[in-house]
Amino acid sequence: NCETDFVAKNEKFREFCNEVATMYCENPEADLEEKRTKAVAETGENIQLSRNESLSIEGSGAVAAYIHHGAKVGVLIAVATGKEETTELEAFKELLSDITLQITAASPEALNRDALDQEKLEKEREIAREQFKDKPAQAIEKIVEGKIEKYCSEVCLVDQDFVKGEGAVKDHVAAVAKELNDEITIKSFIRYQVGENQED
Repeated sequence: NCETDFVAKNEKFREFCNEVATMYCENPEADLEEKRTKAVAETGENIQLSRNESLSIEGSGAVAAYIHHGAKVGVLIAVATGKEETTELEAFKELLSDITLQITAASPEALNRDALDQEKLEKEREIAREQFKDKPAQAIEKIVEGKIEKYCSEVCLVDQDFVKGEGAVKDHVAAVAKELNDEITIKSFIRYQVGENQED
């Protein structure tokens, strides 16, 4: 992070970001403090390395990156395949692109229901139970589960409505997998947005 938009657009700051990212990818244990100190001296700003993450795939699959216009949102996604040759196919590459755009546009909080913060999920259940407490007891749980399904379709990547077509993201992934005669699984994703709360 830097302090001003002026520095964020500065070529030296961008070079610093690229160098740090490359160093981290090559060695997650790398000491980046020397690079940071040099960047502070060159820009005159208090630059902080606030967070860093990486994704990888064991076996066949791919990791894709997308930086949205203006470099305000960045996305990484890891997708596994059953066959290595699938990663070279245009339909698979298009799928990666579509999913990174989905993550950019729809801002999912988690990959799927299992990856959601379970305390948050239970809180949503409590809110729904309170909201419908005057309904018959046998109907309440059905209504609550319907609300949870709707909530998951908003915040879970695989359950979200696919922005470029009909159905959920998981339906689109399944359709491409069938077309390519392979198994395709979204394993994980990271979405960073400039100015977002780092605790989010």
